[in-house]
This record gives sequence, C-alpha cells and structure tokens, in this order.
Amino acid sequence: MIDSNFNKPRDPKTSEKKKFILFLNHSKTDFSRDAVTVRQAIYSVLVDHSIIPLSDPDEGLKILLLKDFELIVIDHSFLHNETLTVEYALEAKKRRKRPIFFITLNEQKLITAYRKLMFMYEEADNYFTCPVNFLEVSKTLRRVDVSENRRAKRFILNKPLQIYSLELDTMINAHLTDISLVGFGLKLDASHSFKRNDQLQIHIPISWYGLFHRDFGEILKLSGRVRRISIDGNKVGCSLEFITETKQECLIDFFKALNDLDPSALQTPASKSAQPGTNLLQSHSLLFEK
Repeated sequence: MIDSNFNKPRDPKTSEKKKFILFLNHSKTDFSRDAVTVRQAIYSVLVDHSIIPLSDPDEGLKILLLKDFELIVIDHSFLHNETLTVEYALEAKKRRKRPIFFITLNEQKLITAYRKLMFMYEEADNYFTCPVNFLEVSKTLRRVDVSENRRAKRFILNKPLQIYSLELDTMINAHLTDISLVGFGLKLDASHSFKRNDQLQIHIPISWYGLFHRDFGEILKLSGRVRRISIDGNKVGCSLEFITETKQECLIDFFKALNDLDPSALQTPASKSAQPGTNLLQSHSLLFEK
C-alpha cells in the first residue's frame, strides 16, 4: 500500500537492506504536484529505495552526517529561493557527496547560482523545471545508477608532477591526467607500476595557475589510494584519502582557477562527446546527466 503522498510503509524485515533518498520539502507530509510527480517516478524507477522527507534545514544537514543517502532531492518549496537552495546544497555536499536533484520554478536563476558555487559537482547533479514531466524524470532516473555515478566534475589536465610512493618510499615523475573532489588519474612511464590499494601522495604545483596558499605554499600535497589500473599498467585511477577541510578548500580554489582560465579545455570526455538532446541543459554546460 502507498498513501496519497506516495509514502511506502517500511518493512522491518527489509529496512536494513534499503537504499535511502533524502527529499527536502517545505513539509514532511504536504507535497506540491511537482514534488509528488518526482516521488512517483522515484518509486517507479528506483524500486529498492525509500524516501525520507524532511522540512527543517538544520535537521537535513545533521542527518547527512548520521545516515548514508544515495540521492538528495531539493524541492523549490524548501527554501523558496534558488540562490539559497544552491548554497544549502553546497553545505550538503560537504557532509555527504551524493548526487543532488533540484526541482525549480526558475531555471535560469538556478543555473546562474549553480555555475557560481557548485560547478565542480556538475557530473553528478541535475534539475527538473516545473511543471515536472513524469516521463522526463523517469528517464533521468533510469540513467542514474547512483552507486556508479561520478560524484564530482572531472577536470582534464595532463600536467607533469611528482608523486611519492609510500610502498617504494621514493619520488616518481608522472602526469596528472585528471582530478576531481573525490579522486584523480595518473599516467606513469613504463619503468613504474602500482598495485591496487597502493598508497601515494601527489604534489600539485598550484602555482601553475598563480595560486599560493598560506599553509601549503605553492605545492598542494594530496594523499590517494590506487583503485583502478589500466591493462598496460601505465594508467591508474585513485581515490582521494584523508583530505582535510583546509586542503579541500584549497583544492576548490584550484578548480576555480582552472575553470576561470580555460573552461573549454577542462571539459570532461563525456561532455565533449555529448550529442544534442542528451541532457537537460543543452544550452548550459554546468548541470548535465552522464
């Protein structure tokens, strides 16, 4: 049974196996027609997910620290202002890096605010404009395998840098091929190789783009762990590990410098190859589906 607001009763036998979606709305029980449409689509497409509705902003940020969510949906009624909504979404990302879907009354204001504050997350996030179309929402949700979805924008660099190998206890020359808030890619020469779960530290010369940090100077050092290795062993994908809030702020400043100096060179492979009609923002480059 599903009630009039499309809430499914929880089964105590399966609740531990459920995946959860945080739905932020002006009320826990009173939903607009558009919000109900999105909830219908979620239950239709993401059948193994349960929705947890919240209406209090502080409670929403607090629960993100306590419970894992696969997706966050923010309705326009939650804060009644696109700029405030994006600022809130940024705080939510700091607590739990998960895709955020916005339901908006003003597409242009949302895009403008997102472009200014959250461009580094564009590969994960999306939005729906009112009046919401059930088929469009369902189509978008089907394309989102939340467990595999890239959680942050990937900046393509291909810049030389030095990395420190914890296992080898030595410095190695490599190329930083790409980087995001959650990981980075490296290209090695034939004389070096890594194994899965090897730990390393990359030394990024942020002075490349005229940056200098009061704590880190001209070099930002980030720790990582090898997660993927190409078949030839020359390319590795790493997750960022043990990143402090100060280092994350410095990394975001680095991304802003990248985006400001040459945004066309920083497109992801997916965005370069995207065909017209493949995402909800054909005329805008900052929010798109994979």
